[in-house]
Formats: sequence, structure tokens, C-alpha cells
Amino acid sequence: MNFKIDFCLLLAVLFLSFTFILNISEGGSSFQHERKRGYLLDRAGEPLVINKERFEAYLLIDGSSLLGKDWPEELRPYLIRSLDLPKRGLFLISESLTFEEIDKLKKVRNVVIRGEIKREILYPELRGLIGLCVAGDGITGLEKIFDKELKEGESKRVSLDLNLSKKIYNYFRILASPLPTHLAVFKRDTGELLVFFSKEEKNFLTEPFLVRDNLFNEDLKTMWELGSVEAKRKGNLIYLAPLNIVQTYLSQACGTKVKPTLLPVKERLCDITDQEKDGESLYLYLPHKRQWLAFIVSDDYLFVFSDYFQSGESGEDNLWEVLKKRHKYLVNLITNS
Repeated sequence: MNFKIDFCLLLAVLFLSFTFILNISEGGSSFQHERKRGYLLDRAGEPLVINKERFEAYLLIDGSSLLGKDWPEELRPYLIRSLDLPKRGLFLISESLTFEEIDKLKKVRNVVIRGEIKREILYPELRGLIGLCVAGDGITGLEKIFDKELKEGESKRVSLDLNLSKKIYNYFRILASPLPTHLAVFKRDTGELLVFFSKEEKNFLTEPFLVRDNLFNEDLKTMWELGSVEAKRKGNLIYLAPLNIVQTYLSQACGTKVKPTLLPVKERLCDITDQEKDGESLYLYLPHKRQWLAFIVSDDYLFVFSDYFQSGESGEDNLWEVLKKRHKYLVNLITNS
């Protein structure tokens, strides 16, 4: 009777202790592998997000004698030191199982397999765009938009270009002087987002702000894979996001409406003439946020910069000159690639 109570108590503690139990094998019970979530890839197939898997196996010992000759064949490679086995409790037999090993051990009575699969974003600068994945479900960002395909194990290519992005990331990491908090680069003749950088875990391109109505007279509604971003008028002010201005720039260059996109585009939507290679830049200061935005056209690219006033920076005219110098090198990194 006491043995039954102790054994039940041990099982209860076991289930409460492990946050993610994948299997308790009972001599041939079925074990279903969780389907691997697909990767998010850049336009060339380089991974942006991967799965990190870790599986452990424990032997549940209930007090019975386990002599070498009694070991199931599947357990023998893991129980070389039989004298170290406790008389009762859990004994770790492997902390790094392969799927092949899981398939073998699932058939063994009293083997507990604990598994954990985590999503790892390889470039922290992309967190605000890629979003969150919790317990296998896409919650925000690209993880949410492509959740169905990713759950089915399909990897998804997006428009980002890691070759260009790494030049920006490396520069930001080694430079000591102040730099923009956010940066995005769009291809003007396709609308593709090629580079995204953010020191904050949010998508700054969809963050709304207020500006004077006379700066943007047309109705602005931008649709892209992450949803709709619509400008709203409030008296003589207009409530819009950087992405709305991006669409305006892209459309002006092509002479027709061009939407920003997160998916690769096979063909150009228009030809950018030499006269349009260097368009007019736009600098906006948002006093209610102490934030500035810059939209810079260079060659086939549209750059979007954003940052907040640093302590010690004063004088609006002087600030713009400082910002332009900071931007110039970053723009050249891309256009001269």
C-alpha cells in the first residue's frame, strides 16, 4: 500500500516538475514528434529564424532491481555505470537525444522524454519585424502572418537581403558615435523591404505620428503583408505612419501606385530614370515624441531613418547637419555595394 502511494506521489511530482513532457513510454505506446516549424529565410535562402531543439531522457526507477542482464537493449548504451543508479527516482540517461534515439527509447517502459523547441532569431536587429512565436504559435510580426505555412513545416522566403543588412549591422556594432535607432531600406522599382534595423523590439514603420495636413494632401492607405496602415485626418493635422510616406515615395518614382512588400518580387515594376535616381529628401521633427524621421532617396533605394534627440544635442538646424553626415556613410554602404 505504501509503495503504491509513494509511486503515485512520485508521478505527480514528475508531471508538476516538467513544463513540457513529450512522452512517457509504456512499452510500445505511440510517440508523435511535433512537426518542425518552418524557417524564415532571406531572399537568397539564408536563415533569419531557426529552431533550437533539446531533448532529454530520464529513467523512472520504482525500486525494482536493475541488473545488467535485465536492461532492455535500447537502454544499455546509456547505463554503462550501473552502480550509480539510485534505488528510486529519476535518473538522467541522456541530455542530448536525436530523433532516432527518441524513436528507440519511446518503446522502453518507464522512460521519460522531456523536450523543448525554441525559436531563435539569428539577428536581434530584426526582432521588431519578425515578431514572437510562443509554444509553436506565431503571435506577432512575420511569425503571425506566415503562421499557417510555418506550422506545416514550410520555410518562407521574405524580401530581406542579408548581404546588404550585414553591412549595416556590422557598422552599427563597431561604431562608437551615436546612430539612428531605426533604419529601413526599400527597393524603389519593386517596393521590397531589403534592410531592417531596430534597437527596439517594435516595427517602427507602422508607428503613427501627427504632422501638418499640407505636407500630405492625398488620402494615404498602405496595404502590405503585415496589414493595413491608414492615414487619418484630425483638423489641420494628419495621423500617419512612416510606411505611408514610403508608399508615396515609391509611387512617385514609378508614376503608379507601388506598395511596400515583405515578399520577393521577380520583376521590376518600373524603370527609374537617371533624373529620378536622386530625389528630394524629407526630414521631419516630431516634437511631441522628441523624435526625427528622415526619408532619403539615393539611386535605386529609399532609406528611412528614425531616432530620438540625444542629450546634449541642441539647435535644430545644426542637428540636421549632424544627422545628414551620419546618414551619408550608411547610404553609401548600400548604394556602392
